[in-house]
Formats: sequence, C-alpha cells, structure tokens
Amino acid sequence: MRRDTKRRIELYEGRLPHVREKLSAAGLGLLVAAIVAVSASFAWITLSRAPEVTGIATTLSGNGSLEIALSKADGSQPEEYDIDENAPAKTDVVSSNLQWGNLVNLSDESYGIDNLALRPAQLNTANLLNSPLWGASYGGDGRITQLDSNYAYAKYKDGSFITSKDLGVRAIATYTTTISEASQAEYVRVRDAVTAAHNAVNTAYGNERSGVAAKFGALGTMISKYAQDKLDKASPGTNLAPYIGNMLPLYEMVQEVMEKQKDAYVALANLQSYLHANNTGTVYTLLTWKDLEDNKEAYNAQDSKTDSKNGVVSLVGLEDFIKDLGIIEKDISLLHQYKADYEQNSTKYYWGSWSKTEKLDHPLYAIVADLIDYTSMTIDLNDDGKERKVVSLGSSDASALLNADGKERKAYVYGGVLKRLEQMAIDETYRINGRAECTIKVSYFLTITIYGKAYTKANGASDFSLNFTKSTEGKELVPSDQVAEDTYGMVVDFWVRTNHETTKLTLEGATVLNESGEVLRYDGVNRIWGVTGDTEDGTLTRESTTQGGGSCYVYYADTPEDQSRSLRLLEAMKVAFVSANGELLAQGEMDTQNYWAQNGRITVPMVLDSETKTTYTYTDEKNEEKIGRAITTLHMDDAQRITAIIYLDGTQLTNDMVLAASEIQGQLNLQFGSSENLKTVGDKNLVDKVRRVTATASKTELDYDTATSAGELTTEITLTVEGAEPKEVTARFVRAINATQGSREPEMTFDKLEDGTWTKEYKFEAPGTYYLRHVRLDGVDYALENPVSIQVKGFDLKSVGWGETVSEASVRTSDGTYSEKVWVEFATNDESKMPNTVEARFVRTDGNTVNIPLSRDTNGVWRGTGTFTTSGVYKWEYLVYKTTDSATGIYKDMGDSKKTLDLALGLYVGVTDKSGTQTQPYEEGKTYDKDVAVRIYDNAGNTLEGLTGAKLFYSNGGSASNTINTDLTWNELDSCYDGTLPIVRAGRYQFAYVSMQGGQTLTKAMESPVYTIISPDPPIYDDSSQATYHGGTIQFVPLTNDAQIDGIKILNSASATISAVVYNSETREYYTVGTSEVRYAGDSWTVKLPTYERTVSDDKKEQTQDGTWSLVALWLTDCYDAEGTPRESGNPIIWVGSDDVSKNYASTLVDENGSKRPYESKDFSKLSTTVSCSVSVTMTPGTTALGDKTSTEFMHQFAVKNLDMLVAIRDNAGNEIPSDKIESVQLSVDYTAPTDDAYGYKVQGGANKHYDVYFTWDSEERVWTADSADIWQYVGEYRVQGLTVTVKGNKSLTYAAGTSGVPMAYTIMTKGPDSSNISLEDVKQVKKEFGKNSNNITGTFLQSYDLSDTNLKVSLKPKDNAGRQYAVLDNVTASLKLTYKNGKTAPNGGYTWAETSDYENITLKMTAGDGDGIYRAGATPLLAGTYSAAIEVKVGKNTTTMNLSDISAYSKKPTVKAVSASMPDTSGAYFMNTNSAAKTYADATPVKVENYVSPDGDVATVYIKVEKWDQTVGTETAAMIEYVLPEVELEIGDAGAFVSANLIVPNTASPSHPATYEFKPGVSRQTQPIGWKEEKSQSASESGLCGGEDASVKYHVSYNAGEQKISTVTLLDKQNVGYVATLAKPLTIREKNEVPPTLNYAKVEGYNSFDSVVSLSGEPMEVTLPTQAEFGTKTAEQPVYPAGSGWGTPVSTNSTKYCYVTKSDPHTNKVSSGCSGSTTYYYYDFTYHQYERIQRVYERTDTTTFYNVTIGLTGWSIDGKTYAPGAKVTVDGVLTATPLIGQLDSVFLREESVTMVHITTQDVAANPATSSSKGPTSETKTEAEAAKKHQLPSGYTWFNSSDPYDKSGVNTTERQVGEDYPKN
Repeated sequence: MRRDTKRRIELYEGRLPHVREKLSAAGLGLLVAAIVAVSASFAWITLSRAPEVTGIATTLSGNGSLEIALSKADGSQPEEYDIDENAPAKTDVVSSNLQWGNLVNLSDESYGIDNLALRPAQLNTANLLNSPLWGASYGGDGRITQLDSNYAYAKYKDGSFITSKDLGVRAIATYTTTISEASQAEYVRVRDAVTAAHNAVNTAYGNERSGVAAKFGALGTMISKYAQDKLDKASPGTNLAPYIGNMLPLYEMVQEVMEKQKDAYVALANLQSYLHANNTGTVYTLLTWKDLEDNKEAYNAQDSKTDSKNGVVSLVGLEDFIKDLGIIEKDISLLHQYKADYEQNSTKYYWGSWSKTEKLDHPLYAIVADLIDYTSMTIDLNDDGKERKVVSLGSSDASALLNADGKERKAYVYGGVLKRLEQMAIDETYRINGRAECTIKVSYFLTITIYGKAYTKANGASDFSLNFTKSTEGKELVPSDQVAEDTYGMVVDFWVRTNHETTKLTLEGATVLNESGEVLRYDGVNRIWGVTGDTEDGTLTRESTTQGGGSCYVYYADTPEDQSRSLRLLEAMKVAFVSANGELLAQGEMDTQNYWAQNGRITVPMVLDSETKTTYTYTDEKNEEKIGRAITTLHMDDAQRITAIIYLDGTQLTNDMVLAASEIQGQLNLQFGSSENLKTVGDKNLVDKVRRVTATASKTELDYDTATSAGELTTEITLTVEGAEPKEVTARFVRAINATQGSREPEMTFDKLEDGTWTKEYKFEAPGTYYLRHVRLDGVDYALENPVSIQVKGFDLKSVGWGETVSEASVRTSDGTYSEKVWVEFATNDESKMPNTVEARFVRTDGNTVNIPLSRDTNGVWRGTGTFTTSGVYKWEYLVYKTTDSATGIYKDMGDSKKTLDLALGLYVGVTDKSGTQTQPYEEGKTYDKDVAVRIYDNAGNTLEGLTGAKLFYSNGGSASNTINTDLTWNELDSCYDGTLPIVRAGRYQFAYVSMQGGQTLTKAMESPVYTIISPDPPIYDDSSQATYHGGTIQFVPLTNDAQIDGIKILNSASATISAVVYNSETREYYTVGTSEVRYAGDSWTVKLPTYERTVSDDKKEQTQDGTWSLVALWLTDCYDAEGTPRESGNPIIWVGSDDVSKNYASTLVDENGSKRPYESKDFSKLSTTVSCSVSVTMTPGTTALGDKTSTEFMHQFAVKNLDMLVAIRDNAGNEIPSDKIESVQLSVDYTAPTDDAYGYKVQGGANKHYDVYFTWDSEERVWTADSADIWQYVGEYRVQGLTVTVKGNKSLTYAAGTSGVPMAYTIMTKGPDSSNISLEDVKQVKKEFGKNSNNITGTFLQSYDLSDTNLKVSLKPKDNAGRQYAVLDNVTASLKLTYKNGKTAPNGGYTWAETSDYENITLKMTAGDGDGIYRAGATPLLAGTYSAAIEVKVGKNTTTMNLSDISAYSKKPTVKAVSASMPDTSGAYFMNTNSAAKTYADATPVKVENYVSPDGDVATVYIKVEKWDQTVGTETAAMIEYVLPEVELEIGDAGAFVSANLIVPNTASPSHPATYEFKPGVSRQTQPIGWKEEKSQSASESGLCGGEDASVKYHVSYNAGEQKISTVTLLDKQNVGYVATLAKPLTIREKNEVPPTLNYAKVEGYNSFDSVVSLSGEPMEVTLPTQAEFGTKTAEQPVYPAGSGWGTPVSTNSTKYCYVTKSDPHTNKVSSGCSGSTTYYYYDFTYHQYERIQRVYERTDTTTFYNVTIGLTGWSIDGKTYAPGAKVTVDGVLTATPLIGQLDSVFLREESVTMVHITTQDVAANPATSSSKGPTSETKTEAEAAKKHQLPSGYTWFNSSDPYDKSGVNTTERQVGEDYPKN
C-alpha cells in the first residue's frame, strides 16, 4: 500500500476543492471518510435528518497511511489501481466509493438515504450479522412492552427499500411481501419491449416508402415475363438477368423485417419467462435468439391455444419462422451471386434455367416461389370475385385479359414465405392489402397491361399478437418483493486498512474548554496532518480543505424547548461497530453533558462508551498517562471489514421523546483516528489548499421602530469565496435569543455577480440581534472567521412583573392547577411599534412549556394569566412575539428579568397508622399517642422528599380550631415522614391538613386513619342553639347551593356521629341529611342543606335551595346515653323538634319491627333559616346613541364610565343580593369598523377591538355602575355581546343583548375629517437605483420593483387614545408619478421600441398601511433607463406635488443559447449533399456530417440531411433525392417579464422562409427546423423511366440558411408593444452546403494511425499534428555496402500480368420503350492497357557494415507544405496530412561477410499491349452505370482493384521493392 502513496498525491491534488463535502439528507444520511495524518489518522461518518443538500460531487483524497472504502455488494475488498499505468480512480461518487481512499460519499440518490428514518430499537447482540436489532413496541406509559427481531436487511432500489443480502449501504426494516414499484416498472419494461419490437416489425413491413409493398413491383415484372413466355410458348424464354437487381430490395426488406421479428420473439420469450419466474419465485434468466434457435423444438407452439413442450416459453410458429428465415437468406445470397455473374460474365438467367451448360440447382422460378408461391397465385380478371390462377392463363382467357386491360385487378398470394410472415407476424392494417403493385404486362395480339393490386390470404389477427395476448391474459404479478415498510436502523459496511505495523482505530474530535471547564468549542481534526484547529504557524487552518468535522452531532434547535428535548433524544442515538464475523467491537454514544451551543447551533460530541473492550494508553498535554478507548486493532496491510449500525436505543426512550425526534435537523460526524503516529508523505500544495469565505453587510444597524418601508429593514450581504468556485451558495441568519440559544431565519440563496462575489438582500421581520456565522457552499458548511452581526432595534422593554414577590418563587399546593399573572410594558407607547401578539413562555426543565398569551390594556401594559397543571421547575426566560411580517414565534431573552417558579401541584398526602389502635374509650388525664407515617405526592406521581418544617394537623370532629398536630421528620430508611399525634380529649380525630414551610397547606389525603376517643358522658343539647341566618336575615347563596344550618350546640358530642332531618317550606317535604354532611365545628354542629329540583320554564329545570328550612330531628350514634349504654347505628339517640312539623315527623318514627322509636323532644325553633339561591339581573343601558354627524367633532371622546350604564342584581323575590356575594359584573362589547360613511366616515379594520366593561358596587345608589377607563372615539356600532354576572365561587350567568335591559349596541356618529385634520410629513425616498448591485446588473427586462421605500405620512389629527389613527380619508389620494427621460431607448438595458409604452409615464397609486397613515408606493415594472419622480397628493380639491430625485433602473441583456441541434429521425452522424444541383440520389455527393452545439451555446452548426427517395413508375424505380431539415433547440434567459419573445433565423438561400422562434413565459425552450426544402417534380422520362406522358417523379430542392449571426430578440409586453433587445452575446447558426474543415491522416503500414479531425462547428480550426512519439518508430538492421559495388545480374526472375482500362466518349442507343418516345441507353468502347510486372532477384556477398536504424516521422506534408511533428496547423478546408518517413537515428552494430538479397520490379508492355471490348448497348441508362461495364481481360489483375481506371501504379523503370535482407 505504501508504494502507491506518492503517486496518489498528484491525483488527489486536482480533486481537493470538495474534499470537505459532507452529506445532509432526510431521515439519516451517511458519509464515510478515512484520513491520513502526522500524529493520528482520521475518517468520518456523516448522518443527517434534514434534506438540505443533495447531489454532492465528492472526490477522494489521501496518501495511503489509513484508508477506507465502501464494501462491495459481495463483501469483497476494494479495488486497487495504479496511477502510473494511466488507470485513474473513477470520479463518479458511486464508483469511487468502492476504491481505497479517504472519503466515501453516500450522497448519491441511489443509496436512498433521504428515504431512511430511525425508529426505537434495541441491539440484538446475539445475532448481529443477520438480525442486529430488536424492534420496540410501546405501552401507554411510554415504556417498551414487546420486542421482536423479525426484520430484514434492505437495499434501496427504484424508489423503495427491497430486502437484500448485498452489503454496502443498507437499512434494517420491517417488510411486507408485495409488488414493488421497481418490479412493476420492470414488468412494464419487459412487456413494453414486446410491444415495441412488434411495432418495429409492423412499421418496417408496412412503411409506405420503404416497406414490402413499395418494393413488390419487381415481382410483377418477373411474373409478366413468365406469363409472356407461356403465351409465346418460348423456351428457354426471356433473359431475366437484367431484372434480378430489382428483386433484391424486396427480398432484403423481407429479411430486415424477419430480423426484427427475431427481436420480437426474444422479447415475448423473456416476458413469458419473467412472468413464470415471478409466479413461481424462481430466478428470471434473460434469453437470447441463440437460446431460441437451440431450443426451437421445445419452445415451438402450433397455435396460440396450444402450449409448447417447454410449457413456459411458447412461441407460435417458431420452427417455421426459423426455416423461412433460412430460405430468404439463401435466396438473397443466390440473387447476389446471379446478379454478379450476369454483370461480370453476361450470364443469362431464364425462368427455369440459365445460359450455362451445367444444371442450375435453384432457378429463378424457385426463388420467386419461395417468397410468394406463384403457382397458387390468382387474379380476379373480371373483378367478379372469380379468381384465375396466374400460371394457368392462356388463350381461353383472352376475352377476360382484353377486358382487364388498363384496369386494376386484385391478385392473391396463397403461399410462400410472404404469406406465412404476414399471418404469423404482421397485423392486419400493416399487410400489403392491395398497396403492393403487381403489374402484369403481356402481348397477345396486342399489348395488355393489368395493374394488379396484391393481397396475401393471411386473415385475422397475427399469430404473434394472439400469442402475446395469451401470454399476458389473466397473468398478474404476484407479490414477491420483500418491500421495507418502516426502517429501524441504518447499516454501512466499509473496509479500513493502515500502513502501521499495529495501531488502534479510534474516534477523534476535540472539545475545547476554558479554565473553568466550560465548553468553548468543538474542533475536528485535520484528516491529512492530524492538527486540531489552527496551527501556530498558520499553515493549517479550519478552512483547510482537509479539515475534518470530528465525531459529533451538529444540529440547530430553533426554540429553547427543542434544545432541551433534543438533547434527551440524542442520549439514545448509538453507533455499533461490528466485525465481519459478527463480533460487537465497540459502541459510540452521544456525550450530551459536554455539548457546545452557540445561538442555537448545537454540537454534541460522540465518544466510545464505557463498555469498550479495546483500549490503549497515551500521554496527555499534562504529560499524564491516560487510557483511551478504541474500536479495534489494525495491522499493516491487513484490511478489515467493519459494519456500522446506527440506531436509536429504545430502552432509553419514551413515547414523548420519540415524537420529538422529528424536530431534530442536523448531521452526525464520525471521524476515525489512529492511536499511533502515522507518517504522511507530506505535500506543501496539499497543505496550502483552503476554501475560505468572508462576508460583509451593507447595513449592520436597523431600526424597526422608525422604519416605514421594507428597504429600511433590508441589508445586502456580499460573500467572497477564496478557493474552488462553488456552484450554489446558501446561508441562514440566526436570530440570537441568548449566547447559547437562537432560531434560524429562512434560507437565502445567493446570486453570483460578474465580479465573482455572491450577494443577497435580506429583510428582517422583527427586532433582535442576528448573526451570520456559517455559509454553505455546494452543501458544505463553512464557518465565517468574522461573523456578520446585524442589530435591529425595537421592542425594548420598560418593565416586567408577575404575581410573586420574589424572582425565584416556590409553590406547594394541593390544588391541581396554579394561576400566575404576568405583565410586561414596552418602552414605546406607539402601538404600531409593538408586536401583534406577545406570549410569556415558561419552560420546564424537561422542555415542556406553558405559554401565557398577553393582551394590551388601556394603559399600554400587556397582561395575561397562565394556568400551570403539571409540577416542575419553570423558568420564565422568554417573550415570544409575532409581527405582521413574521407568523412564526420570535423569541426574546428577558435578561435580568427572568423568573423561576418551582411548582409542586396537586399535592396530596398519604397517612398510615403505626400505633395499631384507632378507636378507644376516653380516660381522664390520659394521652393517646398515635404514631403515623406520612408521604407527600405531586400530581405527576413524584414523592416530595427531605422537606423540613412540615406539620401534620388532625381535627376533632372537623373543627378548624379544635386540632392537634405533630412535627414531621424525614425518615430516609422508610422513605416517609414520621410523627406522633397526641390526643388528650375525647372526640373523632380526622385528617385536616399538612402545613409546609412557607405557609402552604395540603388539604387532600389519599388515605388517612380516623382516631375515635369516645367520651363516657352522654351528649346534651344546648337549648340556646341558634342559626346565624335566623329570623329576618336571609342566607344568600346565589347560584352556589351551599346553604347550611349552623350553631347546633351539643355537649360531649365530639366523638359522636350525627345525621339530621330538615323540612323545606317551598316543597313541604322532609329531607334526610347524611352523616357526611353533618359536621362538627369544634363547639357546634353544622347541617349542609340539600337541593331540590324546580321548573324554570317548559324546557328548563334547576337545582335550588330556595325557601325556609327548619331542623326537624337529629340522630346520634357513637356515644353513651345517660345510663351509660353505648349507642350504635342500630340504636341511636333521636332528638325531635317541638313544633308541629317536627311532631308530624315523630309520628312516622318506627323501627324495623314496626314499633315506635323512642325520641326526646328538643326546642329547635331557632335552628331555621331562609335561603335565597336565585339571581335576577336588570340593566339600565344609559345613552346608546352617541353624537351626530353634524355637530359632534371628529374623534370626540366618549368615556364609557360616563354613559350611565347601571346593573341591578336581585333574587327572584326582589331581594337585593349583597355585593359581597358578587365576584364581578362584565359587559362584553365588540367594535367593528364601518366600511361606509353612514356614521360619518369609514374606518380601517385595524380599529376593530373587543372591550370588557366592568362594573363596581355603588353603596349609596344601591346599584352596580360602569367603572371603565375605555374611551370610544371611532364612529360605528359597538355591538354588545352580553352581560355576565359572576358570583363568589366562579359561577356565572350571561344575559344576551336584547334581554334584561341589555342593549343591542351603542352607536357613535360624528363629523368626518376635513382639511384641518390633515397633515403631510416624513417624505422618504430610500432607494433610487434598481436592478443593480454595485457594478453588477441584476435586473431583467421590465422587472417589477417594489417602490414602497418611497412613501410619505398623511396624518390625521387628533389621534385615538392609543396614539393611532384608523379613520379612512376618502378625499385624500396620493400617487407616485414617474416620467421616462430616455425617449424610445433603454440605455441601461440595451433595447429600443417604436410604439408608445405604458411604462414611459407611470402613475402608481400609493396606499396607506392599516392605521399608520403612511402612504407607500407599490410595485411596477420599469424601463431600463432614468425616470423623473414626483409625489402628488390630493386633499379634497387641493393638489400638492413634491418632486423627488430621479430613479434609474437596469436590466440584463437577454440571452439566447442553442441547447441542442438534432435530426428528427437520426441520432449521431448522417449524410448531407454537397451537389445542390442533383435531383437523383445517384447524382448526389453525400458527405458524412454531424450537428454541433458549442459548449457555451453561442454557436450551432447544422446540415440538411440527404436521403434516397425510391419512387416506382410502372415497373421501374427511380432513386430521387429527399431532404430532411435539421432542428435547433434554443433557450431564452434573463428575458424578464415578457409576454412573448420572437427571434428570427434568416435564410440566405430562401429569404421568405426564415425560422421563427416564439418563446412564452414558462416555456423558455423552443425547437424549429433550420433551412427550407421544396418538393418539385419532373417527368418520368427525364428520370430515364417509362411511365407515360403524365407520369412523373418527385424530388427535393434544399435551401441552406447560410451563416447567420443573430444579435437581437424582440420582446413583447402585456400591451403587445415590441422591444428590440440586443443579446448579451450574439448567437451564430451555421447551415452551409459545404464539407466542414477536415484534416485526414494518410496511413503508413507499421505505424500508428490517426482519426480524421473534423471541425464540428464548421469554422476553421487549429490542429496540433501528431508528434514523433505519438506516430511511432521502427527499428531494423540496415546494411551499408562498400561504395561503388553493384548487384550484377539477377539470379531469378518472374512476372505477373496487370492492366488498367480507358474508355471512349459515351455512345448512345435509343430504343423504343413502349411509352411516348424512346429510352436512351449509354455504352462505351473500352481499351485495356496490358503489362507484365517483372520481378528480379539479385544477390551479392561482401563485407557489410550493419547499423541499427530508427525510422520514423520526420514531418508532415499538407497541401504542398511541410510541417514539423507536433506543429499547429490551421485547417480551413478538406486536407490530408501525409507523414514523411525518414531515418531518425542509427547505431553501429557490426561488420561481417553477408550474402544480401536485393529485389526489384519493372512494368513492361505485354504482347499484345492492348485489348478492347464494347459495353452492352441497351442496359444502362446513365453514363456512370455504363462506365462500369468493362470486363477484365482473362489472366490479368487490375493495377487498382477499387479503381480499374487508375494507372498511377504503372512503373516502367526498375525500382527496389522493400529493403535488402540477408539471404539466410
């Protein structure tokens, strides 16, 4: 491995710019890198949950000290490569990942990482190779309830994860067996391949111009000649040899169709095989045509209803097809043979024989019969449906023949390959079906011509289509793919190796701490040199391209609560490292205790956990020996495969934490390291590679309070990138909440300017401090050394308060909720400078929040009350704002005003008795000590431990004053509080409360013992007992039903249990009150009165206590009577009142036996009370119609408290309910701004407001009066929503408007504003230049610009009570007037126009913001020039004009680029014709060319394609010229707001036929043909055809566009005004009828050859000629003979005969052709010049000096000039470079006596010197064809076999051949 290191450095240097790239993708992404370093060696893995970057083009870098690579699918080691052997590493990400290097980038979409997510799981250490995770199911308490390991490894393929055993990048997932999208797509592909192949067969066969029907006419000629011979009874008949050539195109087309049918058969076989494999679960193997041929018997099916022997692949007619294909191939071979024999030897071929004596094995009739079986062919001569066999036509058919003369008749083919092919493969509409001409012409007394229209007897659907239908009919794909459902883990298999003998593989990264141990930052380690952070000498910095990220998780938490929750979640993220044999090597975990936070950007280190088995020792910076943890041990060149499993440990997660996971967005880096000092090769250039970003802001201080436009809150960021140029630049501001917390702003995408900088304007939506700390280049984050800080002033606080007396309060209460009042006051009183909404946000330690919405009161203070329902420590650290422009919450840190609330809510007590006895008789002087254990719980189920100062209180009989207590002491051993209750008096002692230090009391007990100490003295009723509300005093309990009879005094009753009977005067019924509602109060007893139901209305009933209640009886138990007898529940003491109601009750007292119960009569006459529960409200609304439109001044103030609103509250009997029974009286009123001036003027919606008018008790007037500070000023209706009366106890009644005197509304009318109420002020024009940034133009054509920076304030006075004004001024208008100053030209945009543009004079209406009175201009398109600007304000009839500074707009010049140049029916190269005069294809001069588009799109070079257009006239075919126009696709850019854009490409050859492009918005690309072609025709005779006077043939004439340089495009606006815009760069479209400049290289045998160089653009080009090294050399021994010696006489001679031919001037021969006129044939007289080539062999023996001679290139000869090897030459035509070969070097070898052989040749005239022949006089219709009719003299060879006319090979002087050589 080490020997490669230096060689790799050079390769890596070129790929450094992106070596830092990391991946960020949805779910989890992964990037693996291995790093080489001086002191350590590192690699990293990157994971991410956020789809922020895709498609990163990452390169490799490293020097071989430590390398990694992604594992191949089969788990084998990575590829090796040798740079010196010109085998560089592959540069595409997927391929390079599989090669040794230091970076593996898994960003490619093929890995599917952005579709992978983690779910809670548990590591299955028992089976890490096959099922590494247990999946977790959760119960209601958020804990794991079930684990299962039924998961599969899955690989990503075509949109989903499919189970797979392949290694690499994998998911661990649950799965379902289904049909995946990939399988469905594969099935569609296989099925569509059949359709495509079958369509190709049909299309080729049925093509109108080139198909079988178009070429069928040749058979008509053959049959005509055969029929004529039959009529003439001629033998051997007509010589058919001249017509053989006409048959070949038909046979070759049939062969072409059959070749395509082979593809169709293969496609169908594969479909059948695919469906079978899918249905059976077997492996699908791709079949080829050879497979079908080899198994034709097994695969052949007789018809579509029968299966083949194979049963899977069933192909109808396969065997017959293969046989027929062989027949056609044989026939074509014979036809070519016969044709050549005729042309070269004039052999004649007849229907059944030939002119040679030997037998012809396969005569022409057999070849015709193979194709169409002419013996069974019929013709319908009379068109009556009666068919006659063509072969049987004779004299008996004369009448019918004469009748059919000159008419079309149907001819039918019953057999042969053609009919079988149509039946088997060709669909009905594509068959010849009469489109094939089979003209039969015979002479029988006179010439008869029958125009046959051929049909085959193929019928119905083709066998192949039926075969296809059966193959798919009822065949469905079955679910066979194990498709992943939910992913649980991610797996990456990678290899790692080192060059050190032994080292430990570690995780790297450095947490930087200050002296106090606080985290300052987290640094990665340089992947090559092992430096952490910046080096002292500055050679390596954090901007170095080799800088690593360390092992950490980096993410953003946009809210403080997210930060808290995410840290809890990250504790569960684990990476398990597993060896190739399944051993758990180590696990990485997140060190959440040492995270580093900076304005919301959190970095959490990852470390190996404490269970790590592999360790090593090292010495730290204090020279102390430490123990380090490692993943595994590595040995030199012993590569190890490691599997990293990334998962969320479900044992550490609960449901709420899992749900929070979706909020994390970040990436995990794992940087590997080495425990040893691995030495690098070192490379200074590599050290110096950096990528650095700097940023500046145009404005760093903004003021939200004073800003009146977006521009005043906008700054422009300019970035400068040092190093490799990025393709995309993005960044985000972070709004600081405090030093560690922040929230991200929306992402900015920067625009690149001409000077290379990148800019973006950004508008801030709210006050705060914003930082730009990181910039992302092509998906990689780069930290700014000097971050940009923007201060946006505003929202300053004046005061903050809450309901507690201290900043850190502690509350312990048994209440389940706790309400907290908070308030804040801003420094400004201007409501327009405040947020729209304000929330106080309390954050609990676990991240949960309580949000308290605040509303602004009339004094400008924002107040709110929040309810806390869960115990915990809450910190009020933030206010959360929302503004008009920012819908998301904006956090503001409260600094020194923070509050802390420690809540223990819903506290309840559990009391356990430890004394053992709870009921005892009372003994005088005895103390009953009761030991108790007390536990205190909150509503979250937590136990409050270790409290001090707590006391337990027990009450005697429920009395608040008669209590006993004990101090509670914490017992750590039993986890409870211990205490002892001292009971010294008789009574029933029950739980009262627990008092806490700080004054809180806990009154709820989950369980508690009751202690009863029974007195021996009997209870004695006190006749002085009297209820509090007795006599004339009413007991008011409005709505609460909590009335009682109290004051019942009974001596010695503290331990007794009492129930009561009461009587109600309204219902006249008795009610029993149970013992739980009769309570002892320490010195007396209280009876809680029951309720009864009464009817209020037909549909309403209510529970009430109204009426007079009297005590009837008391029942006493758990006491002793006067005789000392204990009284229990079965034998109570009964006391009954003495009045008649009580006596009536006493008469009903009987026991269970029916006997009267004994009772004592008592005087309860003072224990009655009258109860009032009902509420009746009457409102006196006061004045509801306020002011008038004629006399009340604009904005008159109406004080609500002065409107005489009154409320009387009584019960149903008319009794006044005391004010102390009423909690509040509130009138709810909503003001809705009027949209018309019915009340005096219109009002903007911002004035809409809700009012709550509260009432206070007026003790003098005995009524409730409005006590509100609200001022009503705006006209319109203040609609009443209702009047709500709330009594003590928080029960309320609401009276709707229109009931109980509550008014529907209060109405205000006043005068409207007039000129005295108006003032103009604060005219602003912030921005005066648009579409330009510094010197860079950014605008585009008619771009619309926001001119809201131009504004003024139109104020109304007076303001409302809040300092704002919402009144609408209908008689005030403001407009911005812009007048264009540059005429009809746009100097700042490069365009002109002729018509009047709407944008020359612009009047832009200015509108006021809601309530702020600032009139802002809107947006408008601007011409690229200068405007004068003015604001015009109209107030009533008065107009004021204020002139402003000129404004200027700029726009880019549009671009039009060529995207592609193509030929509609051809890809790649094709032929053009340089002979524009040619009409026939034979006269064309085809030249192979290819379309071209320059890389910058500024040049497109195209050519008109020439094709052969075969046209048949009668029985003859003419090959004419057809042209196809090339197409050029253009794309328009930077064209701005055009409605239509037109660009014209002129045509020089045909000016009336230009190419016109029309672009539309959203359709930036258009394609048009270039050039023009015209269809013309000429008579058949002009084309050498016989077709009658009216017969003609067609041909094309082309008109090349020429070379066109287009420099303008016309842009149309919405009013259809055209603007002629100059392009940023001219577009050249070149279409010429010329061969592009070409340099050909002549080839010399034995040396390297070179391809021709063609100028794709068509422009002259500069070519560098091959050098001597590229051309190659030869070395050979070369003898040097003594001077003057000769070779003597030859030792042997031999000769060979050669000749060349010359021809006479052309002769013509006019022959009657049977049409109007005659046919002209051409022929020549040929002369053959004959030579003998004499070869002479000489020998000579002599002392010879031998040299080793190097022969090679000495120069290039081009167009008569000589150029040196490697020289540059300009090529502007078609040139040939001929190599000049010569001696380059020679080295002396030896001297020896050698017999050398010397060979020469010489051409000598033969005897005779010439011979001659005459060409055929009636065969060739063109001179070119006639020139080919020469015949090679017997025994001779042409000097040039490819050109018999070439005589350059004749050499009449003796010359040496080859080189001399030793004889032996």
